Amino acid sequence: MPKPMTIEISVEEIAFGKVFRTLDEMPGVVSIKIKGSGPNASAPESARKHGKASEGTTGKCVVFNFLLGKKKAVAPGVLADAIVAAGKSKNSIGNILYEAVKLKELAHSKDGYKLTPVGLNFLRNNCGRNK
Repeated sequence: MPKPMTIEISVEEIAFGKVFRTLDEMPGVVSIKIKGSGPNASAPESARKHGKASEGTTGKCVVFNFLLGKKKAVAPGVLADAIVAAGKSKNSIGNILYEAVKLKELAHSKDGYKLTPVGLNFLRNNCGRNK
């Protein structure tokens, strides 16, 4: 049986979720232990503050649901207000929009953001939308 090796990495709070998911999905990773820097810290501030998201309640799902059916592009400030109303951190909007545009799930113009067919597919498969 292979012997597990231990490594230690430091990750910026904004990248924590993506890094954690990537490591968690990698074959060969036996376990992941999270250490924080403050008292009682076991996860980044945003994760402790908002709790673990269940299916359909991620910031990305909130944004995509908000954009569903919108004919015109929506400004990032309006999208930030939507995720705050859903109990998410306003600071996460930049990362959500950047990643979604990079994956071609959102189209970006000078007027704001619109959901693309790729984004609609993501919404249907990952955010509790079956139609």
